[in-house]
Amino acid sequence: MILVYQHRRNDINEVFYVGIGRGNRPYSRSGRNSHWRNVVNKAGYTVEILQSFESWEDACKEEKRLIAEYGRVDREQGALVNKTDGGDGTLGMRHSETARKSMSNKRKGRKLSNYQKQRISEGLSGKTKSKEHRASLAKSKLGKSLPPLSKEHKDKIAKSKLGKKRNDDAERNKSRQNPIEGRIFITNGTQNKMIYPNDPIPTGWYKGVKKAQNKI
Repeated sequence: MILVYQHRRNDINEVFYVGIGRGNRPYSRSGRNSHWRNVVNKAGYTVEILQSFESWEDACKEEKRLIAEYGRVDREQGALVNKTDGGDGTLGMRHSETARKSMSNKRKGRKLSNYQKQRISEGLSGKTKSKEHRASLAKSKLGKSLPPLSKEHKDKIAKSKLGKKRNDDAERNKSRQNPIEGRIFITNGTQNKMIYPNDPIPTGWYKGVKKAQNKI
């Protein structure tokens, strides 16, 4: 069953939103626009189920009729915070393979508005991807190289590194990953050994190497 519902402000008892959906959608706060959230945060709201339909198309027609009757606030025609004239909701609707391909082709090359981006973000908030979804995303990226960095991006990276000095301990730890790299020789005239440049030179030792004498 597809439900047609409305949300009513608790402070002035005014309808401010009309929608359609299945199951728990009338009571869900996810996927709502910022104006809806502002009203709810300020006044609270009550959910009212108006009608139920077997046909998605019939539910859409009733939603459009109600939105036209109440009027949208962004068009200065009423108090509804809806961003469309209705009839375009798809939550819970199952499309055929042909319909999905057609919608995909229509979306290619289209740029999303800020409102659409926000709605998608709100709808995905708090949702975790399944293992299958993550594996599918990883597979889709195989063999794809990242786009080259823009000049602005490169400038930001360079600017973030300005004035930063490498820590002596970090340098020492890095050099100790290689037992020889970064070390110097010291000698006491009879023995040679290696130390790190910042280590103190023991008494009686000095920088250099005592060369081995050839035996006759």
